[in-house]
Amino acid sequence: MKARGFGGTGCDVEQPVAQRRGFGVVQFGLVCEQPRWGQCEQFRGDWCELDAGVPGCPRIEHMTSYRRLRSRDLFPTDEPVPAGSLIGRSADVDELTNALANGLNRIMVGPRRTGKTSVALAALAELRARGCYVVSTDLFRLSGPAELAEALARGLLANRGPAHRAGAAARRASRALVEAAGRVASATLSGEFGADIEIALTPGLAARDPQHYLSFALELCQQVAERDDHDVVVFIDEFQEIAGARAIFGDPDAITKLMRSVLQNSPRVTALFAGSIDHAMRELFTPEHRAFYRFGAFETLGVITADQWQAGITARLAADKTTIDPLALVTLVERGAGHPRSTMLLAQQAHSLSVLLGRTHIDGELALEAYTEALAADAGSHQSEVERIRELGKHTFEVARRLARGTAPYAGTSPRSAQRAVEMLVRAGVVEEVPGVVAHTTGRWRLVDPLLRAYLAALVP
Repeated sequence: MKARGFGGTGCDVEQPVAQRRGFGVVQFGLVCEQPRWGQCEQFRGDWCELDAGVPGCPRIEHMTSYRRLRSRDLFPTDEPVPAGSLIGRSADVDELTNALANGLNRIMVGPRRTGKTSVALAALAELRARGCYVVSTDLFRLSGPAELAEALARGLLANRGPAHRAGAAARRASRALVEAAGRVASATLSGEFGADIEIALTPGLAARDPQHYLSFALELCQQVAERDDHDVVVFIDEFQEIAGARAIFGDPDAITKLMRSVLQNSPRVTALFAGSIDHAMRELFTPEHRAFYRFGAFETLGVITADQWQAGITARLAADKTTIDPLALVTLVERGAGHPRSTMLLAQQAHSLSVLLGRTHIDGELALEAYTEALAADAGSHQSEVERIRELGKHTFEVARRLARGTAPYAGTSPRSAQRAVEMLVRAGVVEEVPGVVAHTTGRWRLVDPLLRAYLAALVP
């Protein structure tokens, strides 16, 4: 069997035969059932020794043709992970679901790509299955309080059954249907909730008075909960943007006071806030002078253990009839250092290579190659991250590189400057404190992303 897929470098017959049978190594992932290697003089490629001498193209004659699952679907890395693909997060999902189901507001904080949104969405899916209405929005996707108001209103009404969803589908279909569906839906909903409900039907309307319509959208949650007899759970992701440097949501004190005043008087509405900048989220929820002081408890995600990672990766690979050596499994988990996104990326790259090579078994060599592929895949984002680190302060890059190399961050820099650099890196979500390490010792701080850590460590001045 050839080392890499069809076409270009193999014998002349393999490309036409593959095309004639409608197979492709990427689309279907042809896999040899007897992966024992030998040389075929006739075709000058690496074939299974059992197939040498078989007329025609041996690569096709003795291969299965099941469709391989996509690596991205098995190991998602750049979007929330579906509930069924989460690894080591069942306890987190159960705990969060239980809290929200009992009307307890929660705040989730942690660096990006560590599983917050995936856990939150899995909990919301479970709550929806239990009969709750759920509303989910991401402040990164919004341009201000007017869009937040509209997103909340639309998301809330989407829970109300087929009639409203049919109206929404019609509004996407054509201008005539937009107008007709809009008139019917507007008349019906206005009778229930007043004329302000138009913000759920007319994009841009809330811009006329953002504060008023945001208040209405928040109050609408309690109204719908009472009218339909369904508890409502509101999830707002990347909530630190409320007080972001761009100030697109206006005065953070004013908008959080508005939100608190409405939500605390909405007994059938529970809120979940998530954010990726620790200090910004804690500044919104912990000081006594803040509107959201003691509004809810902080929810901390548990550490995914090595055993959980190994069991989860093995199970995900088994879904594609793929196995993995124990040593290869250890390599993936250790190189991922427990970081959810990095570990998933390593597993994704290992599976992708197995498909490319036409294999259904991942060994230690393939796992090491997957690590190299993962670093290459993230090289562009790592370059951008290094530029961001340089812009944080005078010494932030050098301190970050020292941390990546496992050396003392204060070497060659005044302690005060180095401490300031560490603080800036922590505030930016680049560096985190290692639990259990004594203060003022080497190893107290580390880069959050182990792949960025490797990239920085390898950079020369």
